[in-house]
Amino acid sequence: FQVVLEIDPQGAFQVKRSRPDSILIFIMPPSWDELQRRLVGRGSETKEQVERRLETAKHELELVGKYDHVVLNDDVSEATDVLVAIIDSHAEPQGA
Repeated sequence: FQVVLEIDPQGAFQVKRSRPDSILIFIMPPSWDELQRRLVGRGSETKEQVERRLETAKHELELVGKYDHVVLNDDVSEATDVLVAIIDSHAEPQGA
């Protein structure tokens, strides 16, 4: 069966240790400037919250090489298609 989890890198690597067959997928912003623009543009967080999120993102981006796949989230529709294709490519055939 397949399970999709949205978790931080620490949790992802913990899952990978306990389930080596799991697939880690990193959703990558198109650029640092775009990530900042998106976070600020939401208008749902304070300046301090945005700064904390950016600091967290900086650390997460340093770990991107530890993931099995990286999906560039430049266009949400295209990123979704790529994500689904990756998940489907790792699916067990029905009846297996």
